[in-house]
Parts: sequence; structure tokens; C-alpha cells
Amino acid sequence: MNNSEPRSQDLVLFDRYAVTVATVMGTLVAGAVLMWLNYRLMGRADLANRTLQIGVAVQLLLVILTAMWIPADSVVQLVPLILQTGLAWFAAGQLQGAALQWHLDRGASLQSVWRAAGIGFMVGMVIAFVLVMGLAVLAALGFIELPTPPPIDVPAESPPEPSIPATT
Repeated sequence: MNNSEPRSQDLVLFDRYAVTVATVMGTLVAGAVLMWLNYRLMGRADLANRTLQIGVAVQLLLVILTAMWIPADSVVQLVPLILQTGLAWFAAGQLQGAALQWHLDRGASLQSVWRAAGIGFMVGMVIAFVLVMGLAVLAALGFIELPTPPPIDVPAESPPEPSIPATT
């Protein structure tokens, strides 16, 4: 081992449970971020970047497929969430399971699942902000038209003012 490689006992890594919790809290991108962090800590920047890129690409594909084929008011909207969660569980186990176990056997420890949930939530908030701002910019530039709420029916006559009885 050279000096640039981290020692296992110094590592604090996210396991597949943490990756799955982050995915539930903030989409597949959040799970990919945790796997990116793991790879970076293990000294594998090449795999870290590839994993994050693939995670973002798969998330975009899921969003596009969901928008095209699943009705917005359907309970079937849960399918992408279930698919993302299962995919995160599977990917974390397949891509990092053996390396994680190797480091754990040599003294590494696990990050808190609460930290994973927090990171997942923050990633989800960033994604939501980017989506909302992107839609606002596209609407402002005239590329899309956002739906407007129906007008509120206001009665032509105002109801009479309530009279206050005189007190004696």
C-alpha cells in the first residue's frame, strides 16, 4: 500500500442500507452520491465519477419514462420509487459490497444511516430546486406554458354588511 491509499481502519463508509435510505429520501442520484463518496474514500476516483454519471443518467431516464407512460394521478406513480430503491440496493451490493466487506474486515466502520438520510434529503432538495428553477426559466423564455389555475368566481354583489345591534 502506498501513502496515497487510505488505511481501512481510517475509513467510515456507507453500506447498502444507507444507500437505499438516501435513495428513498432523494432519488437515485442521492444513492449514487453516497456510492461516489465511498469510492472517493477508498481511493477510486475513476469509479466514483463513473458511478455518479451513470446514476444521474439512469435517474433522467426514469423521469422521462415516468412522464411518458405513467398517469400523474395514478397509484402507479409509486413504481419508479420502488424501482429506484431496488436498483440502489442491488447496485450498492454488486458494485461495492465486496470492497466494503473487505474494508470492514480490516477495521473500517460504517456511517450513520441518519447521515445518509440527511444527505439524501439535501440532494433531493437540490434536485427539486433545479427542476423548479428550470421550469421557471423555460416559462419565462416562452418555451413552455405552465398551467394556470381556474379563475375564482366572485359574486357580482357583495353581501350586506352585518349590522351591529346597539347596546344600551
